[in-house]
Amino acid sequence: MATFNAVWVPDYTNTVAISACVGTMAAAGVTGAIVVGKRRLFRIEAMATPASAAPVPAVVRFTMGNSGGTTSPAPTSSSPFVVGNQETVFDSSEAYDEINLANLSADNNGAQVAYTVLLLSKF
Repeated sequence: MATFNAVWVPDYTNTVAISACVGTMAAAGVTGAIVVGKRRLFRIEAMATPASAAPVPAVVRFTMGNSGGTTSPAPTSSSPFVVGNQETVFDSSEAYDEINLANLSADNNGAQVAYTVLLLSKF
């Protein structure tokens, strides 16, 4: 039986302050760098739009970078990915402060993908 270590609270105020945290990517679309900040917990959610157009849940590739140094490059087919129905929480740590998302045509049968990067709080 699993035991929860923590329950993260959505940081709604800071999420909506970053306009790029919610959007839609066309097939082969890339968001560009989304600055989430250092030492931030966040999760990525995605779904194909319309849902009948692609595998559900959608796949989103990502890269990370640092706006003060090496910015996040456009994700490619060799970049790691998240699947829209998984509860994956990331910590940007001290090393990163931005994320770049991509909707590769091969991953989602050429469908659009709606995404959100949700910032989380420990308290």
